[in-house]
This record gives sequence, C-alpha cells and structure tokens, in this order.
Amino acid sequence: MRTLTIVLVLLAVFKSVDSAAAEASSYHHLHFRVPDTAAAAAWYAKYMSGEQIRIADFDAVRQSNGVLLMFSPLDRPGVDGAAFEGEVKGSSGTAVDHVGFSFSDLEAKMALFKKAGIKILQEPKQVADLFSYGFVEDPWGTKIEVMQDPDLVGLHHIHVLSGAPEEMLKWYQTQFGGELTSFKNIPALGAIIYSDVWLIVQKSANSLSGTAFRSIDHLGFGVSDMDATLAAYRRSKVKIAAEPRAVSTFKIAFVESPDGVLIEIVAPQAAE
Repeated sequence: MRTLTIVLVLLAVFKSVDSAAAEASSYHHLHFRVPDTAAAAAWYAKYMSGEQIRIADFDAVRQSNGVLLMFSPLDRPGVDGAAFEGEVKGSSGTAVDHVGFSFSDLEAKMALFKKAGIKILQEPKQVADLFSYGFVEDPWGTKIEVMQDPDLVGLHHIHVLSGAPEEMLKWYQTQFGGELTSFKNIPALGAIIYSDVWLIVQKSANSLSGTAFRSIDHLGFGVSDMDATLAAYRRSKVKIAAEPRAVSTFKIAFVESPDGVLIEIVAPQAAE
C-alpha cells in the first residue's frame, strides 16, 4: 500500500511539473530565413505592421502584442550546427504552411499590395459575416494570409497543416498549454490561442516537409524555466533537436513536433 501511495504521489508531481511547464508557455516569435535580413524586417514592418528593431544579432519586427518576427540569413547553420548548401524554399509544402495578418481595412491593404507589386496568390473572399481573407507572398517565398478579422488586428495566426490535426492540436496543448477550440467555431479549423496569436491546425492529405531550412524555419515559445520544461518534454518523449545554450540574457533550446516543425524554446537566464 505504501509503494502504491509513493507511486501515485510521484505521478502527481510529474503531472504538476508537466502542466506547469505547459501553462507557462507563451507564443514568442516566428523565425524566417531570408537573403537580406534588414530588408525583410523593413518589408514586414511596412506592409504587415510592427516596429523594426534589432535583438542581439538579429533584425526583427516587434508586433503590437509583443510577439517577434525574427530574420536569419539563408546560410545560417541549422539549429544543430549543421551547414546547409542548397536553396531555401518557401513555406508552402511544409507543416507550417503560412502566417496570417489581420487588418482593419483589407480592401485598402490589397490595393497597397498591388501598387507595391506584391504577389497576390488569392483575392479576398468573405466568410459569412465572420471575416474576409486572401493570400499574398512575400518577396522570399513565404505564403501570407491577409485577413480582416475585427476580433484581432495584427499578427493573427500561424497555420499548421497535418495529416492528423486532432492529434497535432493535442500535442501542442500538452507541450505548450492553451485550450483546444476552433477558430470562429469552424470545425475544420481546430485551434489554440497564445498571446493573442492563433495556432490553427488544418488537415492535409499531402506529404509535408519539415520546416528546417525553409523560409519559415521555426516557431518560438517562451517559458519561465528551461530545465523544468525540457525535463517535462523528455518525459513526454518529445524530440530534442538542440540542447540548451546561452544567447544574450536568455537560454534557448529546440524541439521538433511529430510533423517536423522546429520549435525554439526561450527562457530567461537564471540570476547568478
């Protein structure tokens, strides 16, 4: 009986640690690979809104909700230090198909895009009285959904594709917290919202590539305790793509989703 009690206590402790790690997660950044990082940051700040800044050695754009768009050169080594020799392709065809931005006046924004010569992939469509959406492509091959959603203006969502969307949503919830729901109550758009940014997971019958060395290279989540978070991931058999290391005042590590999405974990350095 005593052994059973100890086991139950340990299981409760592990569960609380795992839950604490997930609940402490917040959406932190989206990381792109581009040939000219300063030009890309300027383009996103101008056309997709936000403040162009520098963080450590990175050109970046801070969104109104604090989430960052960060830019690395094409030839930056992989998260495990591996060199890459080849062509960095766009986001379409990967498990992170596109990123979404919402505007207060999509019609006016589309006119601006056309005037600037931005590639239009799809003209806007209206979905009932809920929102309108279209698609454009940035100069470096990233697919962008442009929307008019009155409930959320700015960086709106990360759109993940998966052959098993329900399982993938549950995986994100288990590892990073959040409440499972659906975007605008549309059953095909299962979702979790983090830091005023939606993570939408939609079913795809196509074979999908991972995100490493693609134009959207990885996602980023912030956590409060790197050691506790990684310990929880190891217990959950999450693939660790790169062990923790110090960068400026932070610790970073990388994990990989079952669909091959690279995810950076960012935590503050413990005070000495």
